[in-house]
Amino acid sequence: MPNVAIDAMMQALPIICFEKTTGIIEFLEQSAETASCILPFSNITVAAEKILKFYQSPQYYASVADKVQAIALENFDMKQYVERLVELVLDSH
Repeated sequence: MPNVAIDAMMQALPIICFEKTTGIIEFLEQSAETASCILPFSNITVAAEKILKFYQSPQYYASVADKVQAIALENFDMKQYVERLVELVLDSH
């Protein structure tokens, strides 16, 4: 997993990525709003437009920021991760 993207999400920083390039996509797909941050492969025009949208709309920025942080906390919280690992190990015995 791309640690920079995870770290950004944990800090409530919206991220963008290109489709077919990273494992973070499956997590962004959890919400329609965050899924809109998955951009057509290598389309820098669309990427620039998305960055401008974040800049020009503080409400949109905040909404996406809240959603990516919630996704990160749900999926990448270290305590929950360790608990899931322990559960898997115990279930396998």
